[in-house]
Amino acid sequence: MPQPFSNANGTIRVAGLTADLAQVSAQYGQVPLIANGTIDPKRGYDLSVNIPPVAMNPALKTLQVDSLPFPLAGQVAVPNLQISGAIPRPVISGTVQNRGPVVVDRVPFESVSAQFSPRFCRSLRLPIFRRIQWREDRSRGKRPMRLPPQDRFGLL
Repeated sequence: MPQPFSNANGTIRVAGLTADLAQVSAQYGQVPLIANGTIDPKRGYDLSVNIPPVAMNPALKTLQVDSLPFPLAGQVAVPNLQISGAIPRPVISGTVQNRGPVVVDRVPFESVSAQFSPRFCRSLRLPIFRRIQWREDRSRGKRPMRLPPQDRFGLL
């Protein structure tokens, strides 16, 4: 785990070795989150996590992503991150969605989302990038480029 959790606040019920989390808010590096579910040494993780909007660059820094060859700007959220699996090998899945305009290498996007299901202990992959729409520039009379939801781009 690259970053410790801090500033945790909420209800954690412990029965034996099982911890039940109810609306536990915390910081993971620079990323705020709210977690619900259970952690059990025998059954593993069964957590649902909400990550409210956060700026992309602090989020990437928290995840210790090496610097990208292009600039990023904007906010993203993960409204329903799922953590499951055995304690030593958690499986994390969810969908990252933008909140407001996002700029990637000086190209503005109105809508960007990426589904992921990595094994956290190995490498982070974002295999599907979909629903990409460029912002319309009305001052120059340009039309937005809209890609249908079925068009997907693999990353990595």
